[in-house]
Amino acid sequence: IVLITTGAAMVTWELVLEKAASGWESAFVMGELSYQSTKELQKQEKDISKHMEKTKGFQELPDRGIQYGELICEESELYAPVYYGDTDEILDKGAGTYEGFGVPGQGKTILIGAHDGTYFHTLDKLKPKDVIQLKTAWGMYSYEVEKSLVAKVTDTQAYMENTGETLILYTCYPIGEEAEERTERYFVCAKLIEEEAE
Repeated sequence: IVLITTGAAMVTWELVLEKAASGWESAFVMGELSYQSTKELQKQEKDISKHMEKTKGFQELPDRGIQYGELICEESELYAPVYYGDTDEILDKGAGTYEGFGVPGQGKTILIGAHDGTYFHTLDKLKPKDVIQLKTAWGMYSYEVEKSLVAKVTDTQAYMENTGETLILYTCYPIGEEAEERTERYFVCAKLIEEEAE
């Protein structure tokens, strides 16, 4: 028991002990000594714990152009800083997250692209069962590769028909080919298998 006294607020040990024994605890509220029942305090603590449990992990979308994570796959020696948005400026710095889709922790499809001449030059080395990790400011997310495919740039089915949290990485195809315009994309689809929220 901690006894706190200020100026006009003088409390005797007997009063504090009596209140504590009867299931009350003292606290200063706006400079005045008041009492709350222990049950009320315990309920408040439980409510706060529930709120923290619900809100840990993903909170809100990053601003466009902000690096919010790192993409790692040891099996294919793939590493890329991950930004929100996919402008030319962003893709010069790393991998870009297509706006309108999700980010880790939202339970939606996440669509991330990068140049095949830089950060995604080993994307075609990924194979089923390989694990891709996406480390963000709000947690670590692991995805297991299910499949890869080549599709036309206009083929939205390559990334639209998914359930649950799916990570889709894509780059120009054929990978490493220098051409003015490539009309195909190489996609790797992976499902969330583990998340560790910060």
